[in-house]
Amino acid sequence: MNQELPGLQGNCGVHPAGNQGLAGGRPAEQEFQYFAPPPYPAVRVTACNRAYADAMLVNLGSCDSEMTAVSRYLYDDLILKEQWPRASECFRKISMVEMHHLHIFGELAYQLGADPRLWCAAGRRMNYWSPRCNPYPRDPWEILTVALAGEEQTIRQYRQQAGWIRDTCVVENLERIILDEECHVRIFQSLIQELEGSAADSGVNQRPQSRR
Repeated sequence: MNQELPGLQGNCGVHPAGNQGLAGGRPAEQEFQYFAPPPYPAVRVTACNRAYADAMLVNLGSCDSEMTAVSRYLYDDLILKEQWPRASECFRKISMVEMHHLHIFGELAYQLGADPRLWCAAGRRMNYWSPRCNPYPRDPWEILTVALAGEEQTIRQYRQQAGWIRDTCVVENLERIILDEECHVRIFQSLIQELEGSAADSGVNQRPQSRR
């Protein structure tokens, strides 16, 4: 199932281009690819399984979820739009990929036997997702480091799930989504390098001072 995401480029990686960099800084020298080349597998399951369904709900509606990523990147897009249009565009386009992941996990959760709300199991109760799951930094350095840490955590989470889930259809979807998240890690690492380079050129320390 080779699904193209409208308005986005595949072939994950960082490529030469002449895009707009940080406002007041040097021009950016790279363009980004927002999702990996391999086609997405069919969104299906072998059989209902409550444990697997609960894992998909974690990916759907916990604080460590695609819903958190989508809402965080929406905020980051808006905050950076004026001061760093290039990074703002990156967050907007990455959020589109994360929305696709959100839909996949919702479908998997439903097929596995769960009610695909924005919630997850917490003992014997269900906790709904909340916008309080997100930090809301406004400094470009903090925005990028929070985003990078979130992507790295997501990859660890999906790899851990792929290690114990025995439904090969679910595992195939997890492994494919991991490829996209690895693209996003590379994008955020590259943007951090751009920010550091801009700071070096201007003689300004872009890293915020630690708050006590």
